[in-house]
Amino acid sequence: MKSFIWPFHDLFLADEFKQGPLVACLLSVLELLDQGHYDRLWSELSERKPLKDFLLQLFAVLRALARQGEHVFPAEWSTMHCVVNRVMLASLDQMTQPLVAYFLDSGWFDSQVY
Repeated sequence: MKSFIWPFHDLFLADEFKQGPLVACLLSVLELLDQGHYDRLWSELSERKPLKDFLLQLFAVLRALARQGEHVFPAEWSTMHCVVNRVMLASLDQMTQPLVAYFLDSGWFDSQVY
């Protein structure tokens, strides 16, 4: 999953952000992930440094999508804008588990992640 996020991370941070089909692919993959997938992902990223890097990359991608989302798909595609928001919210909800477990509850508060 980490290697899957990198191209999107670079794409979202680029000046020319008109890649609707790629964003749709990312959203589709995120939408297909269930609790088991996230549990496996968090177990594979069980060390703080790789987990922090992954979370920061995913936060950066979702932040860029939230900021530039209206430019990715035509304004008339209101259903797609709703799908983007729903998938982003579900992803953020799943990311709270390792965020709290590794960067708040363990006594190792990390302001960069928050």
